[in-house]
Amino acid sequence: MDYRYFLNENIESKIQEYIKELQTEYNWNQVELGFGDANDERFATLHVDYECTHPKKLYRPGKTLICHFLSIKNELVDSHENDEISDGDWERICLETRQVSRGITDAILSTFQDFGREISLLSELDGWSHVHGAEIAGLGKFEKKGYMVHRGAEIGCLGSVV
Repeated sequence: MDYRYFLNENIESKIQEYIKELQTEYNWNQVELGFGDANDERFATLHVDYECTHPKKLYRPGKTLICHFLSIKNELVDSHENDEISDGDWERICLETRQVSRGITDAILSTFQDFGREISLLSELDGWSHVHGAEIAGLGKFEKKGYMVHRGAEIGCLGSVV
């Protein structure tokens, strides 16, 4: 079964819920989803080179790594870089992005749980690296800067489940 339709519907619903709750605007580009094999051999290298915990050590039954990237709208990033947005407003946008990203992770979890699938949240507190997981899931190379991630000129948040 292709879960993408249900994922997209639940993710969009969760974003709208957060916009209403946070009393904010839709400040993000389209959510990107990436899928990877939880048994990918590159995890062994990442574990040695970066001390990134292998997803199978965090959650044994998992077969598929699912990552998302929520990036802040390009025009807002440009406005921030040109000092057209106050530091306080930029901080608010970044915090809201993190909150919405957590909500997207919840939407992914609940979608698969609704179909009776076993799924687990991957947390950086457990030694997991969303940056490395996103690369394996096909979302590209990211760099962590503070509490946000960058992919080229894009700034946003990542989340992962297996």
